[in-house]
Amino acid sequence: MEDQTGPIAGFAAETIAMAKVAVNQINAQGGILGHPLKLFTADESSGAVTAAQSLILQDKVVAIVGVSYTGDVLAIMPFLSQHQVIGIFTTATGNTLMSNVSTDYSAYKYFFRLTLQDSTYGKSLGDFFANVTKPSSIYFVAEDLSFAHEAFSSINQTASQMGIKVVGATFVPTSQTDFSTLVAQIGSVGPAMVIDAQTGIGGATFLTALKANPSTSKIAFMDIANGALSDPAVMASLQKSSPGALNNTIFQQYPGTATKPYNSLGESLVSAYQQATNSTYYAFPSNSFTAIHILEQSMVNANTVTNVSSIISSIEKIQYQGAAGLVTFDSNHNWIIPGLWYTQFQNNALQVIWPSNYSTSTYEAP
Repeated sequence: MEDQTGPIAGFAAETIAMAKVAVNQINAQGGILGHPLKLFTADESSGAVTAAQSLILQDKVVAIVGVSYTGDVLAIMPFLSQHQVIGIFTTATGNTLMSNVSTDYSAYKYFFRLTLQDSTYGKSLGDFFANVTKPSSIYFVAEDLSFAHEAFSSINQTASQMGIKVVGATFVPTSQTDFSTLVAQIGSVGPAMVIDAQTGIGGATFLTALKANPSTSKIAFMDIANGALSDPAVMASLQKSSPGALNNTIFQQYPGTATKPYNSLGESLVSAYQQATNSTYYAFPSNSFTAIHILEQSMVNANTVTNVSSIISSIEKIQYQGAAGLVTFDSNHNWIIPGLWYTQFQNNALQVIWPSNYSTSTYEAP
């Protein structure tokens, strides 16, 4: 279940493609405890509850994977709980999304989150700033969404603790296409780094405008983990339309790239992803692949495909090595996510610049 026709439809297609890869792998090995696995999809764009009702009442699914937005997850949780359907959420990042698991376990035990929380964006920046870019000041840009405000709060806190000055923040409409005024404003305050958290393709338009303005062209630019700009398909499109626009751009992302997979599973997914999407591999869409394999392993460990309580208990104890690292869950069923990677576009190639034990190059200042 993803936003298949809205502003992140491209990502939705990628994550569904990876879910299909997982299902095909499992069925090729005989299914789960002898039962074939079947994948149904629903577009939450027309209404999350309607989509969930279709999947549960019509398609009789035992679990829902994906769901693009925190608000949509909150909307469908009561319905999933009522019908004892497991939800593994691979995109929604709201900080408090899973807080009810510990306070009302009987109603919320069905839910697990296999993606980071909004505060993780800022918390993970500390080591990278201290060891790599060492910016004296930053400016934050994002769409006016709840996730962006939570992410900025965490980034602002990290910056304050490190003595980095936050010289401004702008939250733009999701439909914004003209960034000339914003670029001029950023040029007037002269930050050492701009951090962009736009989820849609506005991030690419903004970066192009930033690079084209002499007053901002030499400012370091970072795209944080869940933006469309981090998608290699968007990168390729931007390279084609604006050659050189990506040079020196930094990306905060999940572990694993096409040229530097995190582990052997990630390495095997590089070609599978290419075949399924006709695009270059990156780790974020592999969360749906991992979610389905977690369901498989948990059902096998519990020796059941129907006893939901036993399956949940098995998921709570899971230790699954996914393409972006080990998956274990905390008491609120949040993924205890491994450290994020930082990459940079250098000479038309994406290089890993942090952490150092995975790096393929060193940071290049703009």
